Amino acid sequence: MDPSSENGRRGRPRAFSDGELVAAGERGPLSPRHLQDRAYARHAGRRLANLDWWENLIEDTRVPQCVLTELGRIQDDGRFGEAALWYAFSGGRLTAKQAAENIRRMRTGKVPEEGPGTLYVRLMRTVRDFRVAYPDASLRYQEGQVELVLRTIRQMHNN
Repeated sequence: MDPSSENGRRGRPRAFSDGELVAAGERGPLSPRHLQDRAYARHAGRRLANLDWWENLIEDTRVPQCVLTELGRIQDDGRFGEAALWYAFSGGRLTAKQAAENIRRMRTGKVPEEGPGTLYVRLMRTVRDFRVAYPDASLRYQEGQVELVLRTIRQMHNN
């Protein structure tokens, strides 16, 4: 019995036709869930090929199956483009599992967003922790270190 049938049972909603699922399962017998994952991955591969910038940014156009599956689950074209761009610039440095998890968070909206005071609060917490660990450090030394951080940030933005 299909767990996504309309009899009120829980399960993944039916996203692909039987023909698409059969085409996704070319390599052998798979569970319905694996067939659906593979269909999502194929769908994502087609969508990535339609992005003009994709092949120019990605040196190795081979994207792991789990990453493609998560990309394929994104319905909104804008979010899909953002997630693909993130993977092109940042995701390739992570393991496939970590990249897929980050894309899942993007898809579900569980990505922490930067607020107006986020960096300030984190920096102040760091300075406070430093002062607790090193109570004899002079104010001049602390200011010098903060200035060094500012110069480093400026240098990072100039490169």
